[in-house]
Amino acid sequence: MNSIYRIRPKRIIDKVEKSKLVEWDEAEFAQTKKPLLNFDGKFEYLYEYEQKIRVDHFLSSITFTVSRTFWAKAIGLGKVLINKKSICKNYLLREGDLITFDYFDIWFHLKGEILKRKVPYQIIFENNDYMIVHKSSGFLVHRVGFLDYSIVSQIEYDKQQTLYVVHRIDKYTSGLLFIAKTKSSCTVLQKMIKEHSVQKYYLICTKNKLEKSSGLMTQPIGVGIARVHQKHQKVDYINGLHAKTRYRYVGQTRGNYFYLARIFTGRQHQIRVHFQYNGAHILNDELYSYEDYSHIKPMHDFNENNLGLHAFRLRFCCPFEKRIMQFTSYPERNPFYFKKR
Repeated sequence: MNSIYRIRPKRIIDKVEKSKLVEWDEAEFAQTKKPLLNFDGKFEYLYEYEQKIRVDHFLSSITFTVSRTFWAKAIGLGKVLINKKSICKNYLLREGDLITFDYFDIWFHLKGEILKRKVPYQIIFENNDYMIVHKSSGFLVHRVGFLDYSIVSQIEYDKQQTLYVVHRIDKYTSGLLFIAKTKSSCTVLQKMIKEHSVQKYYLICTKNKLEKSSGLMTQPIGVGIARVHQKHQKVDYINGLHAKTRYRYVGQTRGNYFYLARIFTGRQHQIRVHFQYNGAHILNDELYSYEDYSHIKPMHDFNENNLGLHAFRLRFCCPFEKRIMQFTSYPERNPFYFKKR
């Protein structure tokens, strides 16, 4: 009887806490611009909502993959400050509160790891209007989500200037991409991309060999099974969009087959979908390696390290200098690069 009596006050407190959370309109907050982490790990955000919410709940709601327990421990260590003062984890945020913390410092104290802050890149060419950059595999082109490990943000941080994304390549695809320095040049370059005036070539590595050594893939591409992955695409002859990929076999080594491909359209995951459909999926491409996805959990986190896809060459007529420009980036990673024994 006494044990039940001791538990009852805690249950009442839990109900009170939950009732306070009811005031927090998550749907309304989802439509607003969520605060993001600065590239140096520093976070500063002015809370401008009338609704009251526990600070650990709020932080977990804006950081997606970071748990509430993580933030509760960080608050307990005094690493999260409200109006430059330490608080407890059940502190209720009020309108006008200033939230500050150093995410990298918190991660080091809780996980014992130093987060890699420097995103590797190499500027191949640069003028007053744009730059051609070599992107390493495993990094995003632009910022997505709370923690920022993107090429554009790294270059902006290094050069202390605003840059504009002209086109994107997948996170695990390495190679060349356009980055504009001004809005006007970005508009001009994006128009060139849209009109297919930029010739984009990719180096591809597969485990299987295509039936023909060269050819043209024109299967239309549409949205695939959303329950498997929110960005999964597939060949769709009914609702798909026109897609065109020309390829040529270039050689073989250590059981891998290599192709050079040029894309004439810019559908999402175009090369990966086309090669999978034609019987030779890209090496280490887990997302497009299966015909049956029934064994994969919804929103499965695919691991695509050392993806056999590299943005090899860009060729175009420069609208600013009025001459033909061609840039080539040779891969220096597996499966394209092998050290001599």
